[in-house]
Amino acid sequence: MEAGKLEIRSLGFAYGKKLVLRECTLSVRTGEVVAVLGPSGCGKTTLLRMIAGELAPDTGQVMLNGNDMLRLAIESRHVGYIMDAWVLYPHRTVKGNIEYPLRLRKLSRGVMADRVSAIAEQLDISDLLDRKPHELSAGQQQRVAIARCLVRDDIQVLLADEPFSSLDPVLRRPLRERLITLCRDRGIATVIVSHDQDDAALADRVAIMQSGTIVQEGTVEELYTTPISAFVAKFVGPVPCNLIPASSFPLRHAPDRAIAGFRPEHTIVAPPGASGTEGEVVGVERRPPQRWIKIVFGSDSILADDPSGRWTVGDRVSWSVSDEHVSVFKGDDGTRIEGRPLHAE
Repeated sequence: MEAGKLEIRSLGFAYGKKLVLRECTLSVRTGEVVAVLGPSGCGKTTLLRMIAGELAPDTGQVMLNGNDMLRLAIESRHVGYIMDAWVLYPHRTVKGNIEYPLRLRKLSRGVMADRVSAIAEQLDISDLLDRKPHELSAGQQQRVAIARCLVRDDIQVLLADEPFSSLDPVLRRPLRERLITLCRDRGIATVIVSHDQDDAALADRVAIMQSGTIVQEGTVEELYTTPISAFVAKFVGPVPCNLIPASSFPLRHAPDRAIAGFRPEHTIVAPPGASGTEGEVVGVERRPPQRWIKIVFGSDSILADDPSGRWTVGDRVSWSVSDEHVSVFKGDDGTRIEGRPLHAE
């Protein structure tokens, strides 16, 4: 079956008076993997349920290869759905779980056996086919859930809702890599929603969701270096972007109540008395090989890189940041102000 291009056009949806999705728009090309990131409650799961057909939008369209999916029954949408809490049939073996969607389609035993064998080999679970779910580890159960989804040959769109959230980091990365590779190889348009930025590391594109709408799309690098808003700047990255009043610099041409944003790695830390703003180191955060220090000055604070471990709690320091590394956002809605104001002379 021809792989699909997914288009989500201006979706709107409300639970009663609570608006959950508003003008939500996203496209996913054939074989592309898009990670939708956002905080809990921003509408990520609701978006997937709209695509899958579990919910009907109040406004907007869901298109696959130019055809309106909203007119189709769930079983006719060619959509695979992997949920955060995978559910396997406890009374069936691994083989029985994987072949179940093929039984519903009344395929022959030979065809089912071939497909189960192929997907089990791709997911390294061939030796588990005769076991029951309670005999499996969490990682093995998730592999079975993925196999049950991808054993179908009609999948054009794959939806994955926090698919690795219950796995420890050691298991999470290789399984994420395997799932993405399988989807790309088969030309499946894939949407992975998560609040974990590690799930975006291997995606072709990342979409940031805020309050029911996609606010910015791009590669991880684009979102990190050119955030469209203070929200995106704070959300994307191993640690939050520093966001402080622009008046702390000071900057020329910045509107009242503007916010200045800059990354910890762009912050220069020197002994007190050097050029910059003086403050005190009040904390240290380590995620080897990275190390950051928290500097308090007045009523504000920032994080700065300190990979050498030069500074410790209680040290007085001066910090500064080059103007080219500063983004400026409006104080009222947090949107980015294009162009970088210059430091006052």
